[in-house]
Amino acid sequence: MTVVRVVIDENSGSTSALVMNTREDLRHDFEYFIGEAKTRNADAPETMFLHQRFLRAALLSLFAYAEAVANGWLHSLLESRQVGFLFKRLQYDCLDKKIGLLHEAASVMSEKPNVTDAKQVRNLFVHFTPGRDGEAFERLSLVMVETAANELNRWIKEMESALGLPRHDDSDEIMRAFEELGTSLRSVSSNPNAGVNTLNSQLDSNADTRDLGDR
Repeated sequence: MTVVRVVIDENSGSTSALVMNTREDLRHDFEYFIGEAKTRNADAPETMFLHQRFLRAALLSLFAYAEAVANGWLHSLLESRQVGFLFKRLQYDCLDKKIGLLHEAASVMSEKPNVTDAKQVRNLFVHFTPGRDGEAFERLSLVMVETAANELNRWIKEMESALGLPRHDDSDEIMRAFEELGTSLRSVSSNPNAGVNTLNSQLDSNADTRDLGDR
């Protein structure tokens, strides 16, 4: 669940709203790493290892994002049916099983994401064993990672519609809600001598601590 933290600068009196949206941030992790991989030549000796490094990070971030979205949907559906306690039993199941459960819940005929190759390579890194270095280097490719990303994005979009649930909160919308509060925020201190103060609000849209992205 997204957390919003309002930080008040003791010296200037300005306030900053920090949106902590991990699921959305994982998506941006993937977008950053895949972008960095594309700027490195996969065939040149001086850049191929950096290319592989960013591809690995992109692949791991991609599956972390997909599972985080699936977990969010499962948690919401179970809570809505008053059986939220079941989530503890399901949260460590494999992504394939979670996808199957979501399809059953949505009663959709949508095609499940075909990410078998990418999942095998992802598992190769997550459960790495000796003697597979060459295989790990050779099987990881930009085409494979981008194909998996397209498949997972297609599936997520279709399931959003079928379930009637967003993939996660939209940080932009949350920030706009704070901006609509106006130019001041009221801060209530737990210190009985501090009173209640009206402070100027400074919502910096360029702050590194703010997460941005789409649903």
